[in-house]
Amino acid sequence: MSSSELCMVVFLGINTWTDIRKREICLPVFLLFLAGGILWRIKAGTVYPEGILSLGIGVVAAIASVLSRGKVGMGDGLMIFAMGSVLNAGELIEILCLSFLLCGIYAGLQLGLLKKKRNTEIPFVPFLLVGYLGGILT
Repeated sequence: MSSSELCMVVFLGINTWTDIRKREICLPVFLLFLAGGILWRIKAGTVYPEGILSLGIGVVAAIASVLSRGKVGMGDGLMIFAMGSVLNAGELIEILCLSFLLCGIYAGLQLGLLKKKRNTEIPFVPFLLVGYLGGILT
């Protein structure tokens, strides 16, 4: 595992814990990771168009939070935005697809087997972590 992959796993791991425990993301860790990712993109010279496209995916997720009136958490959109500061768009979309699939399966199990209600909140950052690990381990 490279150092950049380890940083992403630590970032997602810390925020997985806070998302499960407190239903929020760790803002200092988010800001540190985002700043590091943007500085890395500037140094690597990949801000335009690759970086803008990747960060745009996070902006779309944050807009989805506003339009859904909180059904999609703003923290989830911010997490995707921060991930876009480091990953390219293809990798990010791959991780999101796997994360949405796993979250959908989990939600289906919650509804069907555990008889939870449709408005039960599900933390999404753990699925981002699993999706990322699935992407780097394959």
